[in-house]
Amino acid sequence: MCGLGLSLCLGKCCQFSSASCVRQELDERTLNLLCRRGPDHFERISFEMPVDAGRIVSFNLWAAVLSLRGDSICPQPARGSNGLLCFNGEIYNGLNIAPGMSDTAALLESLSSTSSPSAVAALISSLRGPWAFVYICQKSKKIYIGRDIFGRKCLLIRETPCGFQLTSVAYNHDSENENKWEEIPAQGVYVYDLLESSWALIRWNRAPSGSTDHNFAPCKALQHVALAKQRLTCPITAALRRELPKHSSEGDGVTDYGTLLEIYADKVMAFEEVLTKAVIRRVDNIPQRYAGIPIGILFSGGIDSTLIAAIAMKSYPDLTFDLINVAFEHEDSQRHLSFDTPDRCTSIEAFKELESLPCIDTSKARLICVDVPYDELQCSRAKSHVPRLVHPMTTVLDDSLGFALWFAARGRGREYRTAQPYESKARVLLLGMGADEQLGGYSRHAASFKGSSWSSLGDCIALDIDRISWRNLGRDDRIVADLGRESRTPFLDEDLVSFLNDLPLDLKMRLDLPRGVGDKLILRLLAYKMCLKETARRTKRALQFGSRIAHADPKKSRGHYVCNRLE
Repeated sequence: MCGLGLSLCLGKCCQFSSASCVRQELDERTLNLLCRRGPDHFERISFEMPVDAGRIVSFNLWAAVLSLRGDSICPQPARGSNGLLCFNGEIYNGLNIAPGMSDTAALLESLSSTSSPSAVAALISSLRGPWAFVYICQKSKKIYIGRDIFGRKCLLIRETPCGFQLTSVAYNHDSENENKWEEIPAQGVYVYDLLESSWALIRWNRAPSGSTDHNFAPCKALQHVALAKQRLTCPITAALRRELPKHSSEGDGVTDYGTLLEIYADKVMAFEEVLTKAVIRRVDNIPQRYAGIPIGILFSGGIDSTLIAAIAMKSYPDLTFDLINVAFEHEDSQRHLSFDTPDRCTSIEAFKELESLPCIDTSKARLICVDVPYDELQCSRAKSHVPRLVHPMTTVLDDSLGFALWFAARGRGREYRTAQPYESKARVLLLGMGADEQLGGYSRHAASFKGSSWSSLGDCIALDIDRISWRNLGRDDRIVADLGRESRTPFLDEDLVSFLNDLPLDLKMRLDLPRGVGDKLILRLLAYKMCLKETARRTKRALQFGSRIAHADPKKSRGHYVCNRLE
């Protein structure tokens, strides 16, 4: 993982040389934010490239590296025979990577063997896993940028008077004289032709739900992009099944999980296998030099995080796991200050349930209780560090979730068993994002189903899957990476999403059944199968309410309102 930055001056606004243009620098405060993302290595490369008669383009590249793959740290920006690469991501499939080799080195080696836009874009689109990248091909005089189809890694862009700038995270200046930073839409691979001074986009051939009529939505800096005829193959191999369920099925009216598990045993077993592989991909291949460092799991005690924890601990009995729960100080029903939030209570209950399972050794697992006093939250808000990371998102909900995630990812609290102070050293955090969108976990899904409208429900699920890339994952990447850790999301594994897309809607969710029973049905059946019977019936609670950070805002503004701290 890395933080990457690019500032490019096209030389058109400078009298002599673009190298003399002071506007090509990223702000020092932005560079400080980039440095926090990569504690293992930070480097800057500056160079010039003759483009055409009398015009020289000047580049500044920055990269901060958090090394998580390979036998040694791979410095970035990485130089190849054809150009330079900054890569922020993890490659789980789609590229042959020699043992001990880093993802970045393997990708650069493959990029060095080609220079045509179609071949470069096809190579990038074949990667499985989260990624954002910048590749400057000096041979063809083209710049390639992009994000994976779910937007799991962030990349921001803005225009400047002499060119444009890119960065993983940006310090917002609030200046009327500067263009605003925007997230690059995760719609394919963008190609900037230095000879023509023009953008082109090679789009995915379909959205993650399988829709082929998804709208192209450029950001302001890319509003004049031309759409290439070539299309990239979507990494999600199955389209969402939206056909209406049969009028009757074996599971109709059944609410007992034991009976439902007998009916759907084969599908639940197949789901367990795919989810287990998704978790293993995100824990495997961590270098031996980090042996003994725990794997972190953001842990609310809800069904998503508890299943991830159970599968991870069952798959890796020799590893240490930090299950991290965050709670914000609030007044309880007796008007006493307390950290006994709903999520704190469920995390303790779920941890005890995990301890009771004979198939899982929890002796190396720690439940980390992160308690955030009201005064510390207000002090953090006054310093505005977290709002810088949330930028360019602007709502009250972004603010609340940003602070909750930042304190949780910091992992500084007390160990539940011993009550001793503890700060996690985890470099990888497993998160449960993506389950609700696919499995009917939001209240809007129940609203769309009202009146047994399976068609409306299918449309709502498809919309949620397709807009994952621009809702919150870029924000979450900026938040977690600021603490020198990498977020990994098993529920957004390409094979897992393909598997779930191919399941009938009424096996994934039965919204005609009570809340806590029918929503995320297949996930609940898997939890029941793994003897997590209390977890299987636990209802969803949003992070901002479960952690009680929503109660720490005296204004009690609605989540979709613009937050004045983020303006």
